[in-house]
Amino acid sequence: MNVYRQAFRIAEEIRKETAIAELVCAEEPEKPVYQLIPENLFGHCGDYIKKVVREINGSYEKGYFSCCAVMIRRLIETCMIESFEKKGMQARIRNGEDYLTAAQIRAELLKNPFGNLSRNSRRALQDEEILHLGDRCAHDRFFTARKPDIDRILPRVRDAVEYLVHQFT
Repeated sequence: MNVYRQAFRIAEEIRKETAIAELVCAEEPEKPVYQLIPENLFGHCGDYIKKVVREINGSYEKGYFSCCAVMIRRLIETCMIESFEKKGMQARIRNGEDYLTAAQIRAELLKNPFGNLSRNSRRALQDEEILHLGDRCAHDRFFTARKPDIDRILPRVRDAVEYLVHQFT
């Protein structure tokens, strides 16, 4: 009888561990049908950037516009940092060990350190609303983004992202 109790106890432990693992290990989300930001722009980028783009597209498609805005902000900031690092200019966007804020990095980028900032890219990066919308969604507990908010910034997001991706790929 002791063997049966022991086997039952082991089986119960395995069942609990499996249930926890299923909660922790979420499946890869399905690829969104509509691509707000074309995923093929990021073919040579790291998986962490590709996943952010997929989350942007998926959240827009499902109507989670605040999530979409926060992820757009994250993508822009990541691409700005990647650009400076690829050019060996990361010291310009660091304060000791820490990176500057996204707004400070954007200001440094607008000084045209790479020498190839086009008029459209400059306009896109000068638009403070791109970063501000994501900040507001993350930090203003009374604000939620709506589809028109994302649609309004989308053309400038696309210009900024395409410029930045070409800097580090």
